[in-house]
Amino acid sequence: MSNPSHLLVLALAAGLLVLFVRVLISILRSGLSTGMKVLWILFVLWVPLIAWFAWYLIGRPAAPPVRSTP
Repeated sequence: MSNPSHLLVLALAAGLLVLFVRVLISILRSGLSTGMKVLWILFVLWVPLIAWFAWYLIGRPAAPPVRSTP
């Protein structure tokens, strides 16, 4: 039988991996210059948890306004 603590660690690791991939995709799809994308990716690789929060709080460019058609 599996130890419940092992399952918790596995679930946390999977969640962190998903978050890591989402942040990288978000950076690559952003409208930033290539140099800024490289810097953000290096930052994410160097200090992941801090960089993830920084990207979502201050680094991610604002989404363009959505235009509705009458």
